[in-house]
Amino acid sequence: MTPLISSITCPICLVNQADYTIPNCEHTFCTSCLKSYLNTKIQEAEVLQITCPIGNCGILSKELIQSLVSSEVFTKYNEFYEKKSLEASIYFRWCPQPSCKGHSVYKNSNKLICNTCSYEFCFLCSEKWHKNKCRNGSSDFFKWKNAKQVKLCPNCKVKIQKNGGCPNMSCSKCFYKFCWRCEKSLHQHSHYKCLGINDWYNFPLLIIAVIIFSPLLFFFTLPIMVIALHNFNEYDAEENRNWLENILFRHPYLIALVLLPLSPPLMALVFVLGIIGASLVASDALVSFKNTTNIIWGFILFLLFLILAALIMCLLFAIIALGISIFITAGFVLLVIKIGYTFLRLIRIIKLN
Repeated sequence: MTPLISSITCPICLVNQADYTIPNCEHTFCTSCLKSYLNTKIQEAEVLQITCPIGNCGILSKELIQSLVSSEVFTKYNEFYEKKSLEASIYFRWCPQPSCKGHSVYKNSNKLICNTCSYEFCFLCSEKWHKNKCRNGSSDFFKWKNAKQVKLCPNCKVKIQKNGGCPNMSCSKCFYKFCWRCEKSLHQHSHYKCLGINDWYNFPLLIIAVIIFSPLLFFFTLPIMVIALHNFNEYDAEENRNWLENILFRHPYLIALVLLPLSPPLMALVFVLGIIGASLVASDALVSFKNTTNIIWGFILFLLFLILAALIMCLLFAIIALGISIFITAGFVLLVIKIGYTFLRLIRIIKLN
């Protein structure tokens, strides 16, 4: 490949002169940035579809990659490419034995046999072969999977570990993009369905209860936050968690039970401390008038400040009360609609029978 001599600046570093062109799309870069880009892709084992750095302009050829990376890196590229090509099949599984590098391919049974060590294991859960259903929750695999934040890709079933970040995931094997929470494709993802809301007339009872009792739930913010964080799985992997996150992840309901009686007085304490803090600020404003000759005007201004603060507080409480009444009304309306929908379904089932 003959480098392109040009006065165009490299679009990656915006410093060096672009002296290399990609033959497929004719985008130009400096050789240094291209080498760094390819080295990073190979180190991260993303070797099946290495495209132009600017966009999906086409897959770079092996000849081009070989001309830009060292022989050691290209050897690693070939090794990764061979492994990733095998893993591209949804029927492929690596042997789960720690010291074995063999594999097996699904044919007509969930029973797989390693081609190297002859170890028999299950195609679905990678546990030692068993005839019954996979033991979700009791097997070592599922315990390890939950502790390490690991799930199976909904498309190719390869193991994926979530190490922090948002719930939008992309499988490095088949490039399938999905939501970590509901495991639905991002192209067909709905935030409402992710929360269990399939139809406007059939809200989950838990969400209806939250809407109706939202005024009371304010005083139990701490235990609710603990359970919500656990259920939404926004923790890092086990080895990256601190001691507090490990406790919250392993015993969320026990901690929520402990915080349940403590939460109301703690929230009330926060509210009282807020009022005391505002009072101290007002007192400080009054003290600043002590060195003036007209302390009466200072006291009048202080009273006006307190009256204004009281009016603002009353207005806020009125807005909060209005919001609470709307929430409670909406909650009861949704409950009535759900009861009606459930009743109609029962009538339909009775008629069919």
